[in-house]
Amino acid sequence: MSFLKPSVLGVLLLAASCRNGDRHPEPMNARPEPGRVAALYFSTEVSGYIEPCGCTSEPLGGLPRLAAVIRASKVPHALVDAGNLLFPAEGLDAATEEQHLFKARLLSRVYRDLGAVALNLGRSDLLGGMKLLKEIQHEGAFPLVSANVRPVGDGVPSVARSFIREVGGIKFGLTGVARPESFAGSELVTAIEYAPVLRAELSRLKEQGAEVVVLLAHVEEADARELARLLPELDLIVRAPGSPITRPPSPPFRVGGVIVSEAGSQGQHAGRLTVRLLGPRAPGPLAFDDAGYAQARELELTERKLTALRRALEASSKSEGGASQDERRAQIAKLEARRQALLVPEPPRSGSSLRIELVALSKDTPSDPMVEKLLSSYYAQLKDMNLEKGDVRPCAPLPEVAVYVGSAPCQECHEDAYAFWQKTKHAKAWATLEDANKHFDLTCIGCHTIGYQKPGGFCRLADVSGRKDVGCEMCHGPGSLHVEDSDPSSIVLESSEGTCMKMCHVPEHSDRFNYQTYLREVTGEGHALSAAGP
Repeated sequence: MSFLKPSVLGVLLLAASCRNGDRHPEPMNARPEPGRVAALYFSTEVSGYIEPCGCTSEPLGGLPRLAAVIRASKVPHALVDAGNLLFPAEGLDAATEEQHLFKARLLSRVYRDLGAVALNLGRSDLLGGMKLLKEIQHEGAFPLVSANVRPVGDGVPSVARSFIREVGGIKFGLTGVARPESFAGSELVTAIEYAPVLRAELSRLKEQGAEVVVLLAHVEEADARELARLLPELDLIVRAPGSPITRPPSPPFRVGGVIVSEAGSQGQHAGRLTVRLLGPRAPGPLAFDDAGYAQARELELTERKLTALRRALEASSKSEGGASQDERRAQIAKLEARRQALLVPEPPRSGSSLRIELVALSKDTPSDPMVEKLLSSYYAQLKDMNLEKGDVRPCAPLPEVAVYVGSAPCQECHEDAYAFWQKTKHAKAWATLEDANKHFDLTCIGCHTIGYQKPGGFCRLADVSGRKDVGCEMCHGPGSLHVEDSDPSSIVLESSEGTCMKMCHVPEHSDRFNYQTYLREVTGEGHALSAAGP
């Protein structure tokens, strides 16, 4: 979902895929067509996310929602991932590494329980090392696959070049590739150019009887298009990285007879491929059902044209003659008729077909109780893992340098501003973590406290006392010297938009952030910054 006001396309896609399941229900008196039906769910660029992060207006994603969607499937199904599932792409740091390793095991367990049959290796999947991947594999997690990325050394996990999995009586041929340059400098794998080896794997899959061939590809869109042109024997390319969460996933498209699709990033959406085969697979591409995406895009464009024409008609009513107004009215009438036609759902496809849907894991999506329990256990175990974790040296106070003292001392001289702050969301930032039992999650606390991992602040959760919530010092800096001397020169007197957006109010986690508006909401009367605003 876009961080902007949802477009007509976005609204229709939600209605088409994330709420109703199937866009076109079968008539009650219709007999189901004979044949084989199976669903293949897919994710792209999950990057270790297990739940939504941030203060977005429409929090999307989360393993409990994904599990609920997959377990509600009425047809035989499986799950695959296109790469960079287990860890954040930006890497791990010393403080959070153990937590991320723990979370990777949780992710792999949930994916295994949901019927995952393949993970294409991405660069960040290697961040926990080959030993972790081998252990996860030994525990029964899903197979790793890559046609062009090979592990190096002894004791490494098994990585298949390709294989066939039968789902609902349909033989799916699965293989994977990743850009060789993304593994540059890695000592854990070797990565070669994928086109030649991919051709060999596709031939092997066809010889083994694959009826639907799916490529999991960690490549850019232009590369996916080129692969589709070079390898027409493919049916579907599931591409990662997916679209950033600041915009909806790109709708599926076709290059020749090959469909290219993605499912966004950070687990906010799930892709669903539904294959219906009536009899043996015939040569040539399957009929493609895009779940109404093309229709929705045309409807959105028609809405935009109508809006522009109506505005032009209104603006010209006083300055132009009747002829031009009549022409615009005729255009509007024609577009309105087309709009009404587009609001009628397309009839369901008949015959063998391949259907792609992108399911937004929104707050309207149910949560799977079993996975919720697993996540609750995960957060509970973080206390023992993280309470004492952290290198205290970067936070050690320096001689004659201010340290963080918390917001309470500010009340004595700034009573009105402090009283207003207590009513704001910033003053309840720590409580929001406690309510969700996430106050031992080291990836969360930096935006819910003051002075985390800063000189004069705190580097361990055990030392958070007095620095909970987003208080005065988040904007003004450490205040111990100012508390002692009350001298305006001993404290930073102005905030900046960069302060807020440096790590917390970033577009992907705070989509409605407006500096001037938010500033007034957290300062209010009695605060110089609020009074001085435009």
